[in-house]
Amino acid sequence: MKGVIWCAVLFCVVYATSAAPLNLHSDLTDILDILKNLGLIPSNDPASTSSPDNDLGSGYTSDTSQCGRQTATPSLSRIKKIIDGRPAVSHSWPWQVSIYDDDEHHCGGSIIDDTRILTAAHCFENRKQEDFYVVVGMHRISATNDNRIIMNISGIIIHSQYFNGDHDIAIIKLTESLNFSEQIQPICLPVSNQVPNADDSNCVVTGWGETRRNIAEEEPNIVSDVLLQANITILNDSFCNKYYENSLQTNSVFCGTARHGDTCQGDSGGPVQCPNADGSWYLAGVTSWGDYCGGEAPGVYTQVEYFLDWIDENI
Repeated sequence: MKGVIWCAVLFCVVYATSAAPLNLHSDLTDILDILKNLGLIPSNDPASTSSPDNDLGSGYTSDTSQCGRQTATPSLSRIKKIIDGRPAVSHSWPWQVSIYDDDEHHCGGSIIDDTRILTAAHCFENRKQEDFYVVVGMHRISATNDNRIIMNISGIIIHSQYFNGDHDIAIIKLTESLNFSEQIQPICLPVSNQVPNADDSNCVVTGWGETRRNIAEEEPNIVSDVLLQANITILNDSFCNKYYENSLQTNSVFCGTARHGDTCQGDSGGPVQCPNADGSWYLAGVTSWGDYCGGEAPGVYTQVEYFLDWIDENI
């Protein structure tokens, strides 16, 4: 009530002392700003209402109050697949990055702290480190006026046991620390034994990968300009392995399907993000490989929880 009374008083003062015609919208805005600065009415600015415990700091943390959260609310309606999928809400997955090779989008990745990106090892096969850089804060590849930041790479750590799709995980080390913002935030790593359950359909994959895969190569493959997302359903190991003739090391990977679709080339290294009970998101998987984009065989994802010790050793 006190704020309302002060607002009325200030409005009368502004109106009485103004030499120019009253601009109702701008004057009320000025009055509200004054009242907020005086502490007479609450501010809607997240920065002014956040407590120190909820501030986004630098460095890796497993505390879900400081990771895996978005300012932009993602759309979580069920989407068939990234191939022909739905664009994500701009910056609703602020840990998603693009890894560029020779100035073109090549793979995805996830921010896990202020200097490290988790991605797939196969993204760097037969390539030179100096050809890569990381783009953070990007939503649309073709945009030139967004808040993207280009980050140089100081090192790429590929798992020593990576071979032919197994142990398909890598860490990129950035030359400089990231400044976290609404567009740039880290995702939580899973805690021990935190893995997605079979039949869970709440996990989401994201990426700028191909939206059409042309087997005959009569036409060029179509890469998405905007970040796309899709819900996937986690499959049990036995169901998944039947597609791949029991060739999977199921303790280090899991499979998912997006109803006749999945991730595709260019989505590799990107996140499989699953919700925590408190509304934050954790990095359950890294997009790895599959038999064919959009075919019947499910997509295969590196299970991040299995590699927690390896990640800790390289943080």
